[in-house]
Amino acid sequence: MKRLIQITIALITCSFTINSNAQCSPVGEGTSAGVQCLFPDTEHNCLYAGGAFQNCGSETMNHCTYWNGTDFMPMTMNGSIGCNDSIWCYTYHEGSMYVGGHFTVAGGVACNHIARWDGESWFPVGDGFNDAVHSLCDHNNVLYAGGAFTMCGTNTANHLCSWDGTQWLQVHDGMNGDVESMCTWNGSLCIGGNFSMAGATTVNHICSWNGSTMNPMGNGLSTEEMGSTMVHSLCVYNNNLCAGGIFDHAGNMGMHNLAMWNGSS
Repeated sequence: MKRLIQITIALITCSFTINSNAQCSPVGEGTSAGVQCLFPDTEHNCLYAGGAFQNCGSETMNHCTYWNGTDFMPMTMNGSIGCNDSIWCYTYHEGSMYVGGHFTVAGGVACNHIARWDGESWFPVGDGFNDAVHSLCDHNNVLYAGGAFTMCGTNTANHLCSWDGTQWLQVHDGMNGDVESMCTWNGSLCIGGNFSMAGATTVNHICSWNGSTMNPMGNGLSTEEMGSTMVHSLCVYNNNLCAGGIFDHAGNMGMHNLAMWNGSS
């Protein structure tokens, strides 16, 4: 619930920052429960939404849908609509939409927390994972998945994996905690979450992967008095990396839940 509230506040803040004279307007009849992720598909001019919801207005969607500018549309295969549990993330990779979350079935197909949607049908992506996928990113034409998982089939997969087209491979030595967010910045994959270590490297909830090594970003992010620390969201703005989540320090500087990294500080 805390995460849903934070996402809602961030979306509202962003809307009014973009245009202070704008007014909010409904998108169709909305959803029956929380929206946990949004992804604009510029290839097909539509907006994907995923979350805990079952319905959009009176129409059954089962946790995932896309808005075509007029209506919410179901993601249906052979009469089976959507997924059997929450959606947390989307990304577009090699002509298909990839979907991650808590679900284990998509369109009637077993898929273990991650699935591929080609616009008409659902497909599993390898063996999937033993726990939720919270973040997906297409970086340098490679698909990355991060989340709460620790296994892919019978193979170790500590919270961060890449897809080689046939199987999931753990990235480096993985993380010691949940990966919540990823994005590409300055040629590297930037990673945020509820981890303190990337392999044997101390990174304190945020780091970058250059294809061969995991690199810390300064002293990372922290919270006083052993409180919960989490990087929920990463994006690039004005050529800087922005991180949002639950933290009150970046290194020894006060940073209340929102910080910006310029490459050195």
